[in-house]
Amino acid sequence: MHWLLALWMACSAETTAPPEAPAAPTAPEAPAPVEAPAPVEPAVEPEPAPAPAPAAAMASVRVKGDVDVLLLPSGGGDAVRPSAVVPAGSYAVTGSVVDGEPPLQLLTLDLRAGDAVVLTCARALRRCTPKGAR
Repeated sequence: MHWLLALWMACSAETTAPPEAPAAPTAPEAPAPVEAPAPVEPAVEPEPAPAPAPAAAMASVRVKGDVDVLLLPSGGGDAVRPSAVVPAGSYAVTGSVVDGEPPLQLLTLDLRAGDAVVLTCARALRRCTPKGAR
C-alpha cells in the first residue's frame, strides 16, 4: 500500500500544484507595414511648343548716287549701311558730301515694315531724296 500512497500523493501534487506564473509580458508585435497604394499621377500633357518669334519688321533701302551713306538709328545704336534689307525704324541718313569734311545729316527716314525705299543722293546738291516709301 505504500506504493499506492505514493501514487496518490504524486497524482494529487499534479492536480493541486499552484498555477504557473504567467509569462512575462512581451512587447506587442508591431503590425506588418501596410503598403499604401502608389498615388495615381494625372496624365501630364506635353507643354505646347512656344509660338515662333515674329519676324523682325524689315524694310528695304537702296542708294543711288555718289554719296557714301550711313543710317543712324534715331533711338541710338550702331550705324548700318543701306542694303537690301534693314530693320524698320527711324534713321538719320548721313553722308560725306565733301572730301575731308565730317558727314552731314542729309534727312530723317522713317521706315515701316515692308517699305521699299530708294535714296537718290547727289554730292553736288548735298542731299538725298527718298522715293518709294509707302
